Amino acid sequence: MLNILGGAVVIYGVVAFFRRDLPMYLFLRTHFVFFDFSEPIPFFYVDYLAIMGLFIFLAHTAAKLLRKGFHHQKKKR
Repeated sequence: MLNILGGAVVIYGVVAFFRRDLPMYLFLRTHFVFFDFSEPIPFFYVDYLAIMGLFIFLAHTAAKLLRKGFHHQKKKR
């Protein structure tokens, strides 16, 4: 159950990331990001929490892969 929920958060995080056009902001194509006052506040927070969940998942997966790589190198020696 938790894996399904986590997967849903990650998938929605990807959708929210692109729907909010954050890649343009991260690559300095957009100089100013503003809050849309016509959007309900809970939707805003849900989107940003899902994006945080996406980056937490990516960081956790990268750390696991790096740990596995270093562990594999130690076994070779």
